[in-house]
Amino acid sequence: MGKALKRTARPTTPHATWGAPQIVTHETRDCTSPPCMLGPEWSGENLYSGGVERCRPAPHWDAILAEAEKRGLPKAYRRDLYVHDRAHAAQLDSAEPFLWILRENGTHLLPLDYVDGVKHDIVHFAVSIPKIFASEELHVYVWDGRYLKEHRTPEDAADALRTMKKRKARRMDPQACLQRWRDATDREERAEAETDLVTWLARGGFEPRWTTPEERERFTGKR
Repeated sequence: MGKALKRTARPTTPHATWGAPQIVTHETRDCTSPPCMLGPEWSGENLYSGGVERCRPAPHWDAILAEAEKRGLPKAYRRDLYVHDRAHAAQLDSAEPFLWILRENGTHLLPLDYVDGVKHDIVHFAVSIPKIFASEELHVYVWDGRYLKEHRTPEDAADALRTMKKRKARRMDPQACLQRWRDATDREERAEAETDLVTWLARGGFEPRWTTPEERERFTGKR
């Protein structure tokens, strides 16, 4: 008989869910290390749903996990969800939007700023992935920073993501933040613009083109 092989921990290796950026899974010394100690047949269930493994709140992960368990998907390649999506979610700020696709044989999670090697962005993948896997039961979701919303069609999801990308671009321009505050038509939009502008002012080195002394006083305390 051959000599029995001693079981050792599997090394941490990069993983890329199809269409998603390459991410590095947890290391064996981290609090979420048990997958590294388990065999390849392990599918990941019941590890990341809470308890001692949870090191910080993860509302985006809680949302996609609840939706997957409600749908009973994926039926195969469940490690996509329980291992790789969980590891990816741990690296994402829960306030940042992302695309999440749930299907019979796996999942896809892409952050808002993702662009592949041939310049395809998240808007492209919101439509192309469902086309590739059209033969499967498939659901397309967008996490908007607070809520996970399922979209009726991939095109609807693409439109929502396109709007979020434009909004994020405006948030990166301080003068645009001020203009958004001026043009806001509802309380929530105005509060969001004001928060973005206050954040820029706190960094220093930026003085917007104020329209009135009252406007300047509101944000700086100076007339």
